[in-house]
Amino acid sequence: MTIFSSYCNSILSNLTRSMADKVNVVLAHESGIKKVPIDKPYVAIGIKKCSLGSPIIQKNEDGADITNGDRKVQTTVSINIYTPYSKGAKGCVEIYEEVLDSILLGLREALVETRLFGTKYSRETQCIVGESEFVFETILSDFVSVEPIVSGK
Repeated sequence: MTIFSSYCNSILSNLTRSMADKVNVVLAHESGIKKVPIDKPYVAIGIKKCSLGSPIIQKNEDGADITNGDRKVQTTVSINIYTPYSKGAKGCVEIYEEVLDSILLGLREALVETRLFGTKYSRETQCIVGESEFVFETILSDFVSVEPIVSGK
């Protein structure tokens, strides 16, 4: 699970560096929010799903199938944004845009898809919640190195 959590750690590091004065960043969901109602937005990061594909099969010069143990790994990271009710849905979307910029800055090569599910009011946290997911792909080799998949290669 260490390889998969590297996405969360990278996102956490980038967000903490770029947005520390604006938001609280936690590696959790609603359980990481202690003060209700909140006075400062929270960005909650978690791993939603990890999947390890079958070994990648390539063709050698003779046309025979070969495999070196490399596998495609897909990780879905959920990022929920909690903003004070007074900031409304617009405040949530503004923070989402900053989160997306931060991810593009550090993990652009591995990012495959982003999903923003919209915003809603949460009675539990008494704030506006924006739910999103980011899907990343990498190649996991026998040497346990992780390299991003670059489109077109």
